[in-house]
Amino acid sequence: TYKQAILNRHANSIAVKRLQPERIDTDSLINRNLPTVSNNLKDKKILLVGCGTIGGFLSFVLARLGAGFGKGKLTLIDNELLSSGNLGRHRLGFKSLLKNKAIEIEKELLVECPGINIKSHNIKGEQYTSYDKQDIIIDATATGSFSHWLNEEYLNNKDYPPILFSWILGNGAAAQVYLMNNRKLACLKCINIDDENSAHTPLKRYYKRQVSNGMGCDDPHVPFSTGASLAAVALVEKLILEWASENISMHFRNINLDIEHTKTVKPKDPSKWSQCPACST
Repeated sequence: TYKQAILNRHANSIAVKRLQPERIDTDSLINRNLPTVSNNLKDKKILLVGCGTIGGFLSFVLARLGAGFGKGKLTLIDNELLSSGNLGRHRLGFKSLLKNKAIEIEKELLVECPGINIKSHNIKGEQYTSYDKQDIIIDATATGSFSHWLNEEYLNNKDYPPILFSWILGNGAAAQVYLMNNRKLACLKCINIDDENSAHTPLKRYYKRQVSNGMGCDDPHVPFSTGASLAAVALVEKLILEWASENISMHFRNINLDIEHTKTVKPKDPSKWSQCPACST
């Protein structure tokens, strides 16, 4: 045979290498780590407001779940620069120091995820004018004033897209997320996590009074490790995939990281608060 003839003549000089091809196309990279392909974020228009310690890591997770691919788009908003105080728990590093967080994340994702449709905006969240053109909004600012502004916008516009809020409590004692896409359920103000009597607050009462800010009274930085940020990202990831597959089990979720200073808060679909100043009639 031809094979035998080749071996007989060149058996001592032919090197045989076995090649194993691997897929690196977009669909394969997105779907290979998901239980089903129906809940990836491809073709979705996703807006992430806040590219800090939560949003920085989350932006890369969203991209790997398909955000910004197909007919979709990933939009980032943040008007802050990466400061030296951010370096200890941010996805970005020294090369992005004193540069805009959203713009720097866009640059890195364009390299790490070729073909991604991404756009960053160096503006405040309130200045953005295309919220109603998104499929979903993710608020990772952890800024109460902006989050409640966004809550009011949602309540006043019946066609507003769903909003997924994410925040960290205490000195990284717990992380929580809430998906607001069902107007029969609570609004963000109903949850009222700042009230120590709220059923949605995992912090024990004495601990709420011990939460510290930074290294002095003039430092607004709240100290917690990167693990708290990653826990919040994990909660967002699970919930947004359920939203994409239209199979949401619970809209409000909590994870305790500091067991000593927290109490159990079970996942739930929170009911409206009859005295809510935002949505109560």
